[in-house]
Amino acid sequence: MTPTLALALQDFVPVFLTLLALIWITRIIFSMDQRSGLVGIIGSSLVILGGLLKAISKLLWVISGDLILWMENSLFVLMAPGFGLLAWAIWTGQKSSFRGVETKYVFQVPTVFVLLVGGGTAIFGFSSEGRAWFFALLTLVVIMSSMMLILLSRHAWIRRLKSTAYLFLVYLVLTLVLNGMARTPSPSIGVEWTKQLLNTAAAIILTIASWQMWRSIKKLNMGS
Repeated sequence: MTPTLALALQDFVPVFLTLLALIWITRIIFSMDQRSGLVGIIGSSLVILGGLLKAISKLLWVISGDLILWMENSLFVLMAPGFGLLAWAIWTGQKSSFRGVETKYVFQVPTVFVLLVGGGTAIFGFSSEGRAWFFALLTLVVIMSSMMLILLSRHAWIRRLKSTAYLFLVYLVLTLVLNGMARTPSPSIGVEWTKQLLNTAAAIILTIASWQMWRSIKKLNMGS
């Protein structure tokens, strides 16, 4: 099913919103631990690059009529390690900030993780038939993003930002719904619009929650 131009252009909206959210999330990580913040930047870059390549591939598909598969498939290939690095960065940052414990192997663990995901994807992709590799990566994205969101919700709760904590959990629920929808091809443009609008709504929620928590942390740092 070839998307419409409006559908392709709209796909850039959640990418931009997620970029804003990840900028604030990365700042939150940096406020806890500098080394963890660097890992967060790499993770955020992978997530945004995956979303951007997917959106560009859809736009080029509309313009040229040809689907560039490597760009289309890059979404979960990049998001899986990206969310994994973000979850690790938040966890190590919280460990340093809340407990005053410096985590060892802050850079080594995510490096090994990225190599394992990349190598596993290559081996799985060449050795398996059909879309088994896609479902494996999709599952990994869900696990890693869920860990990230649970850690963010915990962080907000500790800072007594209960509404923000709930927003992160709402976003988690929406990502699980989108995960289920992504496992089956869209039978119509209407269904694809539903997916994209739901994804945009989720991105708005993540952006609001991230901004609320960063604003609270910034005020606290200015007052100290």
